[in-house]
Amino acid sequence: MESVAINTAQNVVIDYEPAGLGNRILAGLLDSVFKFAYIITWVIILISTKSFGVEGQTAIVILMVIIFLPLLFYDLLFEVFAQGQSLGKKIIKIKVVKLDGTQPSIGSYLLRWLIRLFEIDLLYGMIAIITIASSKNKQRLGDMAGGTTVIQIRPAVTIKDTILQMEQKPDYKITFPQVASLTEKDLEIMKEVHDFYKKTDNKEALVKLSDKIKKKTGIQSTLPETEFISLLMKDYNHYKFDE
Repeated sequence: MESVAINTAQNVVIDYEPAGLGNRILAGLLDSVFKFAYIITWVIILISTKSFGVEGQTAIVILMVIIFLPLLFYDLLFEVFAQGQSLGKKIIKIKVVKLDGTQPSIGSYLLRWLIRLFEIDLLYGMIAIITIASSKNKQRLGDMAGGTTVIQIRPAVTIKDTILQMEQKPDYKITFPQVASLTEKDLEIMKEVHDFYKKTDNKEALVKLSDKIKKKTGIQSTLPETEFISLLMKDYNHYKFDE
């Protein structure tokens, strides 16, 4: 399976599954349906209020601007205010992300949107399809300019899913009480890196993560990285559920 390497804020590289071309097209089609529904809604409103009889050139221009500006900026506004997801992307569970792991800026979204007008809206998506299919990180031209790509995202999970869903042991003794300074996001990253190590046997990300955690918490341990991370997750699991 192809993957996209995203460098997290903790300087740990995680591989995510890129959004397939089919899913991106489907999300775009769904967005087109929503845009069409928006137009139909306005048509119904105008007919029911007899607003088609608007008089005066200025009034007509103002009305057209009110109706069509949201359509023009639909993708930009949703990506900026919905964290990289239009309505179609949200339904298909795909999302715009930065390759360097940071939150996409308004500038990144703006570049994607401006180039979208050319490569998708004017040229019916043909250039976008070709570049997504052929580029290393499944990027269209707008993604390349903005340093972004689109990835598959997991469905929402609970804290139990995010950590380990381990069996609770009443007599369990926490080895590293410093886990109290960790966050759920830290644990999510630890689990992702640990799972990645088990699948690939690539220890580099695990070593980097272990060093970052030790610096953050002040923990001193000579345990092998895989045992250290596993024990931290167990400690946090019991600490969190004992709160």
